[in-house]
Amino acid sequence: MTGRMNLIIIGTGEYQHWTDLEYVRKHNERFVEYVREQWPDAQVREQGSADAWTAAEIRAKLAGWLKSCGKDDDLALLWSGHGTGEGDKHRLVTYESPLLGQAKISTQNAIMTVELADYLLACPARRIVVLLNTCWSGDGGQELAASIGGTVANSLPREQKRSM
Repeated sequence: MTGRMNLIIIGTGEYQHWTDLEYVRKHNERFVEYVREQWPDAQVREQGSADAWTAAEIRAKLAGWLKSCGKDDDLALLWSGHGTGEGDKHRLVTYESPLLGQAKISTQNAIMTVELADYLLACPARRIVVLLNTCWSGDGGQELAASIGGTVANSLPREQKRSM
């Protein structure tokens, strides 16, 4: 049995405190076009250009969207925008995140990249690909892979049925 391709896109490139990133919308649009060409029946969920979501709103959207995937589905998650490596932890900047040095970037106004691991592990999709298009994304990707890898490595072999 084959499932459906699911694409989740977070990021508009618009921020309350950070410099806007003009390329983000166009990049996201091109990626949606590519996915729809390859998988015409793909389920696409994305942050719209008028959506200035807070960190709490993003968490709620992600939790719902990821849990709605089927066990035979595939998932691609694309996060585009600002990222920061402040404090030895990669954070995904949201619309409301303060500029570095003006206020503290915290879980109240940003998403820690390793946080995505909890959402992804709760997603029943059989294969998951995460694309981070942010500053310091190499650090964020390593943190995310280490977190998910540790969880999978410590699970029972019969439970290791998915690819991430």
